[in-house]
Amino acid sequence: MWADEDFGYNTGKKEYENGEEMLCDIPPGGSKEALEMAAEVHDVDLADEGYLYNEKTGEYEYHNPEESMSLKM
Repeated sequence: MWADEDFGYNTGKKEYENGEEMLCDIPPGGSKEALEMAAEVHDVDLADEGYLYNEKTGEYEYHNPEESMSLKM
């Protein structure tokens, strides 16, 4: 499994057996699956990073945590 520094993009998972590719999962960049995969690889919590799950759309939406804090003050 991999995910680069462009969080939620360039993520994927491949599995091999005896040199033969058995599984290839490369989700679309920015998708729910890609963000969850990136969070697993980087060992972070999506909510802590500012990604909140939208039940209506079934996707994550980014909300800058620092901007949210300044609005509360």
